Amino acid sequence: MQATNTHRASFVQKFLELKQLYYRLPLAERQKKQWLENKRKQKLFCIAAVNNPAIKEIVLAEVSHSPSKQLTINLGREIQGIETLVFNLESMCLQEKKTFVSYVKIGKQNAEKTVSSGALDLFSSAESTMEQYSNFTELKVLHSLEKEAAINVDKMEEALTWSYKLFQELFLATGYKKYACLFLDFVLQKDAHLINFPFALLKAQESMEKTRMQTFVGKRSSAIELTDVPLSKIEEMLEAILEENINELKRFYRDTISYEEMPVEQKVRINYIFENSFHLPLVEDHGFSSEHELYKMLCIQGGIKKQDLQKEGVLLFAELLENIRFLQKTNTEDFVWLINVGYGIVNPLKKHNTLLLKSFISNKRYNVSVFNHTNKEENKTEAPLQGKALAS
Repeated sequence: MQATNTHRASFVQKFLELKQLYYRLPLAERQKKQWLENKRKQKLFCIAAVNNPAIKEIVLAEVSHSPSKQLTINLGREIQGIETLVFNLESMCLQEKKTFVSYVKIGKQNAEKTVSSGALDLFSSAESTMEQYSNFTELKVLHSLEKEAAINVDKMEEALTWSYKLFQELFLATGYKKYACLFLDFVLQKDAHLINFPFALLKAQESMEKTRMQTFVGKRSSAIELTDVPLSKIEEMLEAILEENINELKRFYRDTISYEEMPVEQKVRINYIFENSFHLPLVEDHGFSSEHELYKMLCIQGGIKKQDLQKEGVLLFAELLENIRFLQKTNTEDFVWLINVGYGIVNPLKKHNTLLLKSFISNKRYNVSVFNHTNKEENKTEAPLQGKALAS
């Protein structure tokens, strides 16, 4: 029980970190959506693999080994049906008019109509008989969900538990299999593609299969089915997948801004603002939100260039941050103002932040203290920040 609770807390924390990192990245929305669209395609392929075990191995290999690249395998009509299903779900979320139960009911009714008419069925296999579970109320978990007032989205543990229960039931019910992985997407809506539940299912099954093979060498043992995978194992896989997504998004950001081509001093400033979750003090109180062009410009450059002064509002923006010593004036021709990396730095020896110190010892490039930045006066020091790599 202790291990389960630990993984549960960790996977939730990782999801919140990834969510905050994604939305605060100082990139144009079209740039961030390039990364997110690849995540969406990976999920489509994983749902297809959950529904068709014959393609599981090639999908797992492709998604696991090339997480940041475009998928090269071609699943043809297999993926078209899944994409239509997910598109319908996203449209329903956008309209905010129906529940997940309504979505399943409508899809099942459409599936029965298309099978009876001989038309192409995008919701379930044409060979499936529709007699079993024809009474909707026989699906006990789905029926009880219909009576629920709301799922607490702020508690990811609750959303995941419902997703797990629905998967267990719908995966075994004839004609409902393709809906089994989609509840978490419905609950999270716009944040859905930041987390890949079907990928965690496949990885958890793969992990358990490897353990079984090592344990029963030379002996007969039954295969591990997807419905045999415990929730604790899925949470463990989700934590690992989300951690990789965090690192991958950091690498994507670094590549997008051409980080490796920057001078060393600029890298230090970029690292500083990155490790402080792109937080600029006080500017949001003056109307400069994290979506503002000037906000993003400063985060990406680590300072304000001479040519930037021609843009409207830049001088006010710079002077505001200079007054609180977050920016410092220079005499250089290139940058007129630079981020002061000695501003409000947490001294780890005074803070006794074991998570931060542990990350240094293990040489991890990313630490959770980034999202728990404090401005308490007793923890500040004027010592200069040492530059660290943006991502592993």
